[in-house]
Amino acid sequence: MAYRYFAVRSALVCALFLGLSACGSSGDGTRASASVDGSDGFNADGDFIGGNTNTESGFPNDGSVGGTIVHGIKTIAGNPSSPQKGFVCQQSTSFDAGAFIEIGANGLVGGLLGNLLGLLPGDALDNLLNGVSDSVSALDSDLRTAAVVTQALSGLGGVLNSMDVQVNLPSGQTMPAGGYAVFAVSFPPSLLELGLPTTLSVQTLLGEVVQESGAQLHTANLSVLGLSPARPGSENAYALVGYKTTKPFNRAQLQIGSSLLSLDLGEKLYIHEFCTAGEVVDPPA
Repeated sequence: MAYRYFAVRSALVCALFLGLSACGSSGDGTRASASVDGSDGFNADGDFIGGNTNTESGFPNDGSVGGTIVHGIKTIAGNPSSPQKGFVCQQSTSFDAGAFIEIGANGLVGGLLGNLLGLLPGDALDNLLNGVSDSVSALDSDLRTAAVVTQALSGLGGVLNSMDVQVNLPSGQTMPAGGYAVFAVSFPPSLLELGLPTTLSVQTLLGEVVQESGAQLHTANLSVLGLSPARPGSENAYALVGYKTTKPFNRAQLQIGSSLLSLDLGEKLYIHEFCTAGEVVDPPA
């Protein structure tokens, strides 16, 4: 069964969408993350065994997926890393523990986002929040499921330059420095064919203060860099973007560039998990 959860801090915004959203539990006294399910949607030969939908998908968790994972100013996994390294996700944020997702734009969420959308037509907030569906699938510790981004920015007045998917840890919980903050994402094949010049950017925050920024993935380079080759039987391509952290955080934000969102392509991006623990490994031969 598919779910749609959009938790927004602003009481005004939450009230407007109570019928479509479910605000996450406080999570006090619970762990912020859980061990990732051992099945990643591929068999021992690397063949895809899912159904190519966001609730029956997959994300190779064997160190073969590229992208950009940085530690300080150094890229430690993905492309370019030297020597070449991959990443295996071991834990991810857990909806059951109280983690939840907020949707924002231009780096804003909650009441500040409401102020921005006040400049737009009355259905603008509807259009924005409905652009990410099944968001709990990005918080279920299962790489075979994914939240899906479908938003088109048409009708939003040209004011928005990003959609922001923000993962919030349970109330009162903070991830210490030295762990990971890595989004596992995949793309439909239409993006590779277009060579779309769109950037995915990741920030970590502690409260309202940005802790780390600079991890970026440029989708126009996906096929050129070999970041995310499709696996046999799967139509999607894969990438990782984020940090081995140097500062603690309690929120992480994936900013999706407007070039991607402005196209009328249906599904544009899958967000499989937000990884909080893992291991940098040699990619498989």
